[in-house]
Formats: sequence, structure tokens, C-alpha cells
Amino acid sequence: MARLGEITWSIFVLLFTVAYVTVQLKIPKPVILGAVMAGATVAVFTVPMFAALSDRIGRKPLYLLGLIACALYVWPYFGLLNTRSPAMITLAVVIALGVVHPLMYGPQGGFFADMFDTRVRFSGVAIGAIGAIVGGGMSPVICSALLASHGGDPTAVAIYVAVSALIGACFVALAPSLAMQPLQTPFLETHHE
Repeated sequence: MARLGEITWSIFVLLFTVAYVTVQLKIPKPVILGAVMAGATVAVFTVPMFAALSDRIGRKPLYLLGLIACALYVWPYFGLLNTRSPAMITLAVVIALGVVHPLMYGPQGGFFADMFDTRVRFSGVAIGAIGAIVGGGMSPVICSALLASHGGDPTAVAIYVAVSALIGACFVALAPSLAMQPLQTPFLETHHE
């Protein structure tokens, strides 16, 4: 469930926004595709930057900050998109993909690995990918249905994205962390006796 907010956000920005801008706002597709490319370019630098920062200040606080940023930024995000200005649309997407998403994606691998003892780490992280199915797989359908049922008003979509991020934040806040505990491996335990 910790992954729910992150994957909902990325799929919302990458898939739903493209459809929203081109179909609902009637903006030419190259505008939004250029914005996505610009955001992805910024993310090339910010993902490793936030990963490194999470090694210093902790993965959990940074991941939580990213989820809270999703829940808050979705409102001005729609405001910037709805200006129909190519520059504002680009700014909205660059912040979404180049700052907000990397706040979660940078520390994510280490954060998930820290939740599990080395004996079950691979299985734990792999099973945790179920959040990607729930958040990522269902998100575009849910967002499109909410937009259609509200006559093109994106408020319900923003609420859905914000609630997904806050649900993820609750699970992250409660997640265990083994980051500061010494590594325990069966190999070391059996061969040093």
C-alpha cells in the first residue's frame, strides 16, 4: 500500500494528463508530450539526487514528503493545466515528474528493502509490487470515469489522487524499517560458529 500513492501519481501524470490536455482542454498533443519529455529529463537528475539525500536523512521521511507533496500539488497542478498555456502546462508537468515523483521514486528501492529482514527481503519487496497493480492498473480508468461523471470537472480526479497519496502516506508512516539494524544473513551465522 505504500506504493499506491507513488504509482497512482506517476500514472496519473503520464497517462491521464496526456488524455486530459489533448481531449478535454483541446491542446495539441506535441505540447503535452514535450512537457513529459522535459519532466523526464529533469527526473534523470533528481531521482539519483533524492536517492542520495535519502541515504543521509532517511528514506521514510523523504518518501512521506513526496506523498504529501502529491496530495497537495494535485490542486495547483490542475490549475496550471487549465490555463491552457503551453508554458504553464510544461511547468506543471516538470514539477510533477521532475520533483514530486522523484521525492518518492529516489528513496523507494532502499525504503522497501529496509522494511524486510535479509532472509525474506526479495519476497517482501516482490509481493509489495501489488500496490503497482492497484494504483497503476486501475488509476487511468478511475480518473477517466470520475472526469466523465463530473462533466469534465477535474475536482473528483484531484480528490482521488490526493486520497491515494494520503492512504500511501499512512502506510509509509506505519511501515517498519530495518535500516539501522545490523545485517543478519544465514551465511554469516552458520559459517562463523
